[in-house]
Amino acid sequence: DLAGCSVGLVAKVLENMKLFGTVNNPFSKQTGCPRELDTTDIAYIMELLRACPTIYLDEIQHKLCTTRDISLSIPIVTCQTMD
Repeated sequence: DLAGCSVGLVAKVLENMKLFGTVNNPFSKQTGCPRELDTTDIAYIMELLRACPTIYLDEIQHKLCTTRDISLSIPIVTCQTMD
């Protein structure tokens, strides 16, 4: 409880560290959709927010499209800015 995660998660992380030297199993099948943005794209959004904290989501969406050639929906932009 102190770490804010379950005992099972801690056991799985320790097992993966022992077997693979990393917290994730590099050979497991990835589930879910691939990420919409990479770390460079997220850094770009964070820089936009630092430069203009009151920027609207549609403006972020437009800047991503025009400067980084990334087309995202407003809900995806919202999720990325909330993380």
